[in-house]
Amino acid sequence: MATLDPATALRPTRRVVITGLGAVTPIGNSPAEFWQSLLAGRSGIGPITHFDASRHDCRIAGEVKGFDPLDYLDRKDVKRTDRFVHWRWRPPGKPWRRDFRITLSR
Repeated sequence: MATLDPATALRPTRRVVITGLGAVTPIGNSPAEFWQSLLAGRSGIGPITHFDASRHDCRIAGEVKGFDPLDYLDRKDVKRTDRFVHWRWRPPGKPWRRDFRITLSR
């Protein structure tokens, strides 16, 4: 009967590679903008402007502003997909090592 070695049982078998960081939020559309807004205490909450909210009880929200999906997708794909999909397909910013000033060595 095989026994389970506790030293290897806790070792992860999957690896994750972080290739970049991205942020599409009400307070910034890049990691740098987002972080600066957090440090400055900015709120992304304001009046709803994306549609007429006058018939709703709540007229405030955290809307993403200044994001143009045509900067990342072609017109045909923009028409075929919902707005939240556009944010997902936005390529991340600079490679993560530059974002965090990380250098790798062996």
